[in-house]
Amino acid sequence: MFDTIGSFAAPQGTSPDKIVKAQIASGLKILTDGHIHRKEWDNSFFKGLTGMEETVIGSGHIYQEYPAMTTLLRLTGRIEATDIHPAIVEFKALRDITPKGYTIKQTMPAPSHFLAKILDDNIWKSIYSNPEELCRDIARAYRKILLGLYSEGCRFVQFDDCTWEPMMYAGGIKSLLQGGTDIERYISLLIDINNDSIDGLPSDMTIAHYVCRGSYDSPRYRRVDYSFIAPRLFAESNADMFYLDLNVDSDNDYSILRYMPDGKKVMLGIVSPFDTPDNPSQFIETNLNEASLYRGSTYPGISFRCGMNNPASLLPSPETQWTKVDRLNSIVTEIFRQHAIVQHNTESHM
Repeated sequence: MFDTIGSFAAPQGTSPDKIVKAQIASGLKILTDGHIHRKEWDNSFFKGLTGMEETVIGSGHIYQEYPAMTTLLRLTGRIEATDIHPAIVEFKALRDITPKGYTIKQTMPAPSHFLAKILDDNIWKSIYSNPEELCRDIARAYRKILLGLYSEGCRFVQFDDCTWEPMMYAGGIKSLLQGGTDIERYISLLIDINNDSIDGLPSDMTIAHYVCRGSYDSPRYRRVDYSFIAPRLFAESNADMFYLDLNVDSDNDYSILRYMPDGKKVMLGIVSPFDTPDNPSQFIETNLNEASLYRGSTYPGISFRCGMNNPASLLPSPETQWTKVDRLNSIVTEIFRQHAIVQHNTESHM
């Protein structure tokens, strides 16, 4: 199985219909609208919640070395979901232009990502008496949105989550400890809010958790090591599957997957949307074989490590983008075909 993270490069004014057709032409079976109408991947969702106020910063340098515009949101009241959240409107528009036989993936920032952003500003303490009370409101709001999506036909939601990045390298863990963070309690809050947000959802609604570093070209986004967070994140999460932002070479320790219960699907984000290995077929097959040693009966899938809708200096051309998607999808499909043949032959001789 091959899948993308969901965002795509597109010239201004590109219609969602054109993005859908390009994905289908590239062989994808799981479709998004490419996030082409979102100004920001996370704040565009958060500003649709009651209790958030938007402030736009139109100049400066945020994480990267070139100017960027960003939107800051501040908590001004208790968190609630509106009756028709923008995510539901977005899904309905995509649903109405998607041919039958394809799965629509609705992406949104994870509840844990939202919680971390709010906790980073002490304003929350003037509204909520403790983090647990805040978490209850966030989870309630997410459940309302998810159920609204379900009622419109959505069966696949991906939580995008940059919260874990500081705990994926030694310097980040050290900084959290020096800042007075109780890391074990913090991890509990992050896992619990995601679980509470999906508690009681219909069983045929798939929830995927995309654990990511972000996609900016900056020294801040360094090599990752999941060993610190894997024992709890993989074992305690109630998500149905994971998309993992991994190192885009063979230097990944797949023993971390032993903490993930058998039956949960995992997508290995080992391919950058910007650079392709010299021999992607051999590279992908080697990583799949290494990871499968820890997955029991659940064979891993492959994805890009991040999305394609990035700052202008990093954007691939639309032609390059779709050529890359088509090529990688074909490579992974063939690897899976060969794997199925080998598995069938093995089982028939048992």
